Order: sequence, then C-alpha cells, then structure tokens
Amino acid sequence: MLKKQGVTMITLSIAVAVMAILTAVVIVNIDNIIPNARKSKIAEEFELIEDAVKEYYLTYGNYPVLNNTTYTMDQLISLNTTGKGSALSATITANGDDDAIFFVIDLEKIRVTTYNYGKSVTQDDIYVAADLTGNLYYPRGILANGETIFSTGDFEDTTNID
Repeated sequence: MLKKQGVTMITLSIAVAVMAILTAVVIVNIDNIIPNARKSKIAEEFELIEDAVKEYYLTYGNYPVLNNTTYTMDQLISLNTTGKGSALSATITANGDDDAIFFVIDLEKIRVTTYNYGKSVTQDDIYVAADLTGNLYYPRGILANGETIFSTGDFEDTTNID
C-alpha cells in the first residue's frame, strides 16, 4: 500500500489556530507597550529635571527661576489651557503644595538640554517647582495611558505601569 505524505487538514487547522492565538497575544501586548513606554519616557524627563533642580538648589541655595516668575496655586491653575485645572488642583493638594509658591524653572540654568516639554511654547508649557517641597509640576499636563500627568507624584509606581 502506498503511504501518502503531506500535511493533513487537521494539522494545518491546528497550526493556523496556534498562529492566530500568538498574533492576538502580540497585538494585545503591543497596545500596552507603546503607552507604557511613553509614560516611562515622561517619568524619566520629570526625574531628570527634578534632580537637576535639586542639585542647583543645593549648590546655589535658591531655585533656578526664569525671570523671577512665581505663581500661587490659583494662578498656576488659571494658566492651564487644557481644561484640566481641577485635576491639576487635586494633584497639587494631594502632594501637600496648596500653600506653596511655584517658581518657573529656567531649564538653561540647570543645563538640561534634551526635553520634550516645558519649552514655553504657551503660557502653561513650563516646569514649576513648589518652594515648600521642591515638587516639580508641568501645569499643562501630559496625557499618557488615559491619565493626565502633572507631577512626579503621578509616578508613584513606575515598575508596573498599566
């Protein structure tokens, strides 16, 4: 009797099903990887600037203020052009900075040359530091993973970003 060689329909169906499952798993993970990478990059920028501000403060005894520009919390919230002023207010309050004076950070003074935000394109495109705690804020906020990031306090757990 002659033995037929080749792929049976069952074997082919199983292979296609396995490949479909693997493709679905990869697509789901890619949808999570891109936003997580964006949030991690934002966290790195905040950390870089915050560390440089702290180092400047320790070296010179004051903040690297741009043109002596300061704001109260209410003034800072009024600068927000994205309609997220109440979220910014909640973040500031949660961080214990609601009575702080906020200094506009001069990025040239701290010698930070690579950054994506805080380029003073608009009135809220700035980094500010709270005088009482040194917490760094970006008043416009940055959208990542469906949430708006305003401060380093928004990155409490960057090891498991969802």
